[in-house]
Amino acid sequence: MPLMEWSPDIATNQEMMDDDHRHLLALINRLEEERVRGATAETLDAVFAELQLSAREHFRREEALMAKIRYRDASDHRTQHRVLTMMLDRLADEHKARKTVLSTDTMRFLVKWLAEHIRRDDRPLARAVLAARPAALDIAS
Repeated sequence: MPLMEWSPDIATNQEMMDDDHRHLLALINRLEEERVRGATAETLDAVFAELQLSAREHFRREEALMAKIRYRDASDHRTQHRVLTMMLDRLADEHKARKTVLSTDTMRFLVKWLAEHIRRDDRPLARAVLAARPAALDIAS
C-alpha cells in the first residue's frame, strides 16, 4: 500500500514539475514497498540511489527555471533543495553502511517533506512561472 498517492492537493499545474513530483513520490512509495516486503539491502540501496539521482535532476530543472524567470525566492528555494539532498545522502550513506534501517518514520518523513515542499515552495514557483510567461512572450515578439 502506498504511503501517499498523487492527488490534486499536491499538484502545481506545471507539467514538468508535476511529472517530476509524481516520479519522486512513486520512488518513495517503491522504497516503502520494498522495505515492507523485506527486500535485500542491495535492492533498497538501488532504489534509494534512483531517488537521490531523480531528486537532484528535479532540483536542477527547477533551479534552471528559477534562474530563467529571475525568481525572487530562488535562494530560499535552493536552500530547501540542499537540505533535502543532504538528508537523502545521509540516509543513503547510513543505510549502505548498515548503520540504520529504513523505518516507517523515515519513510513518512520523506513523503511529508515532499508534500510540504510542493505546497510551500513549488506552488509559488509555479505561479511565478505562469506570471512570467506573458512577459517572456512579449520580449520574444
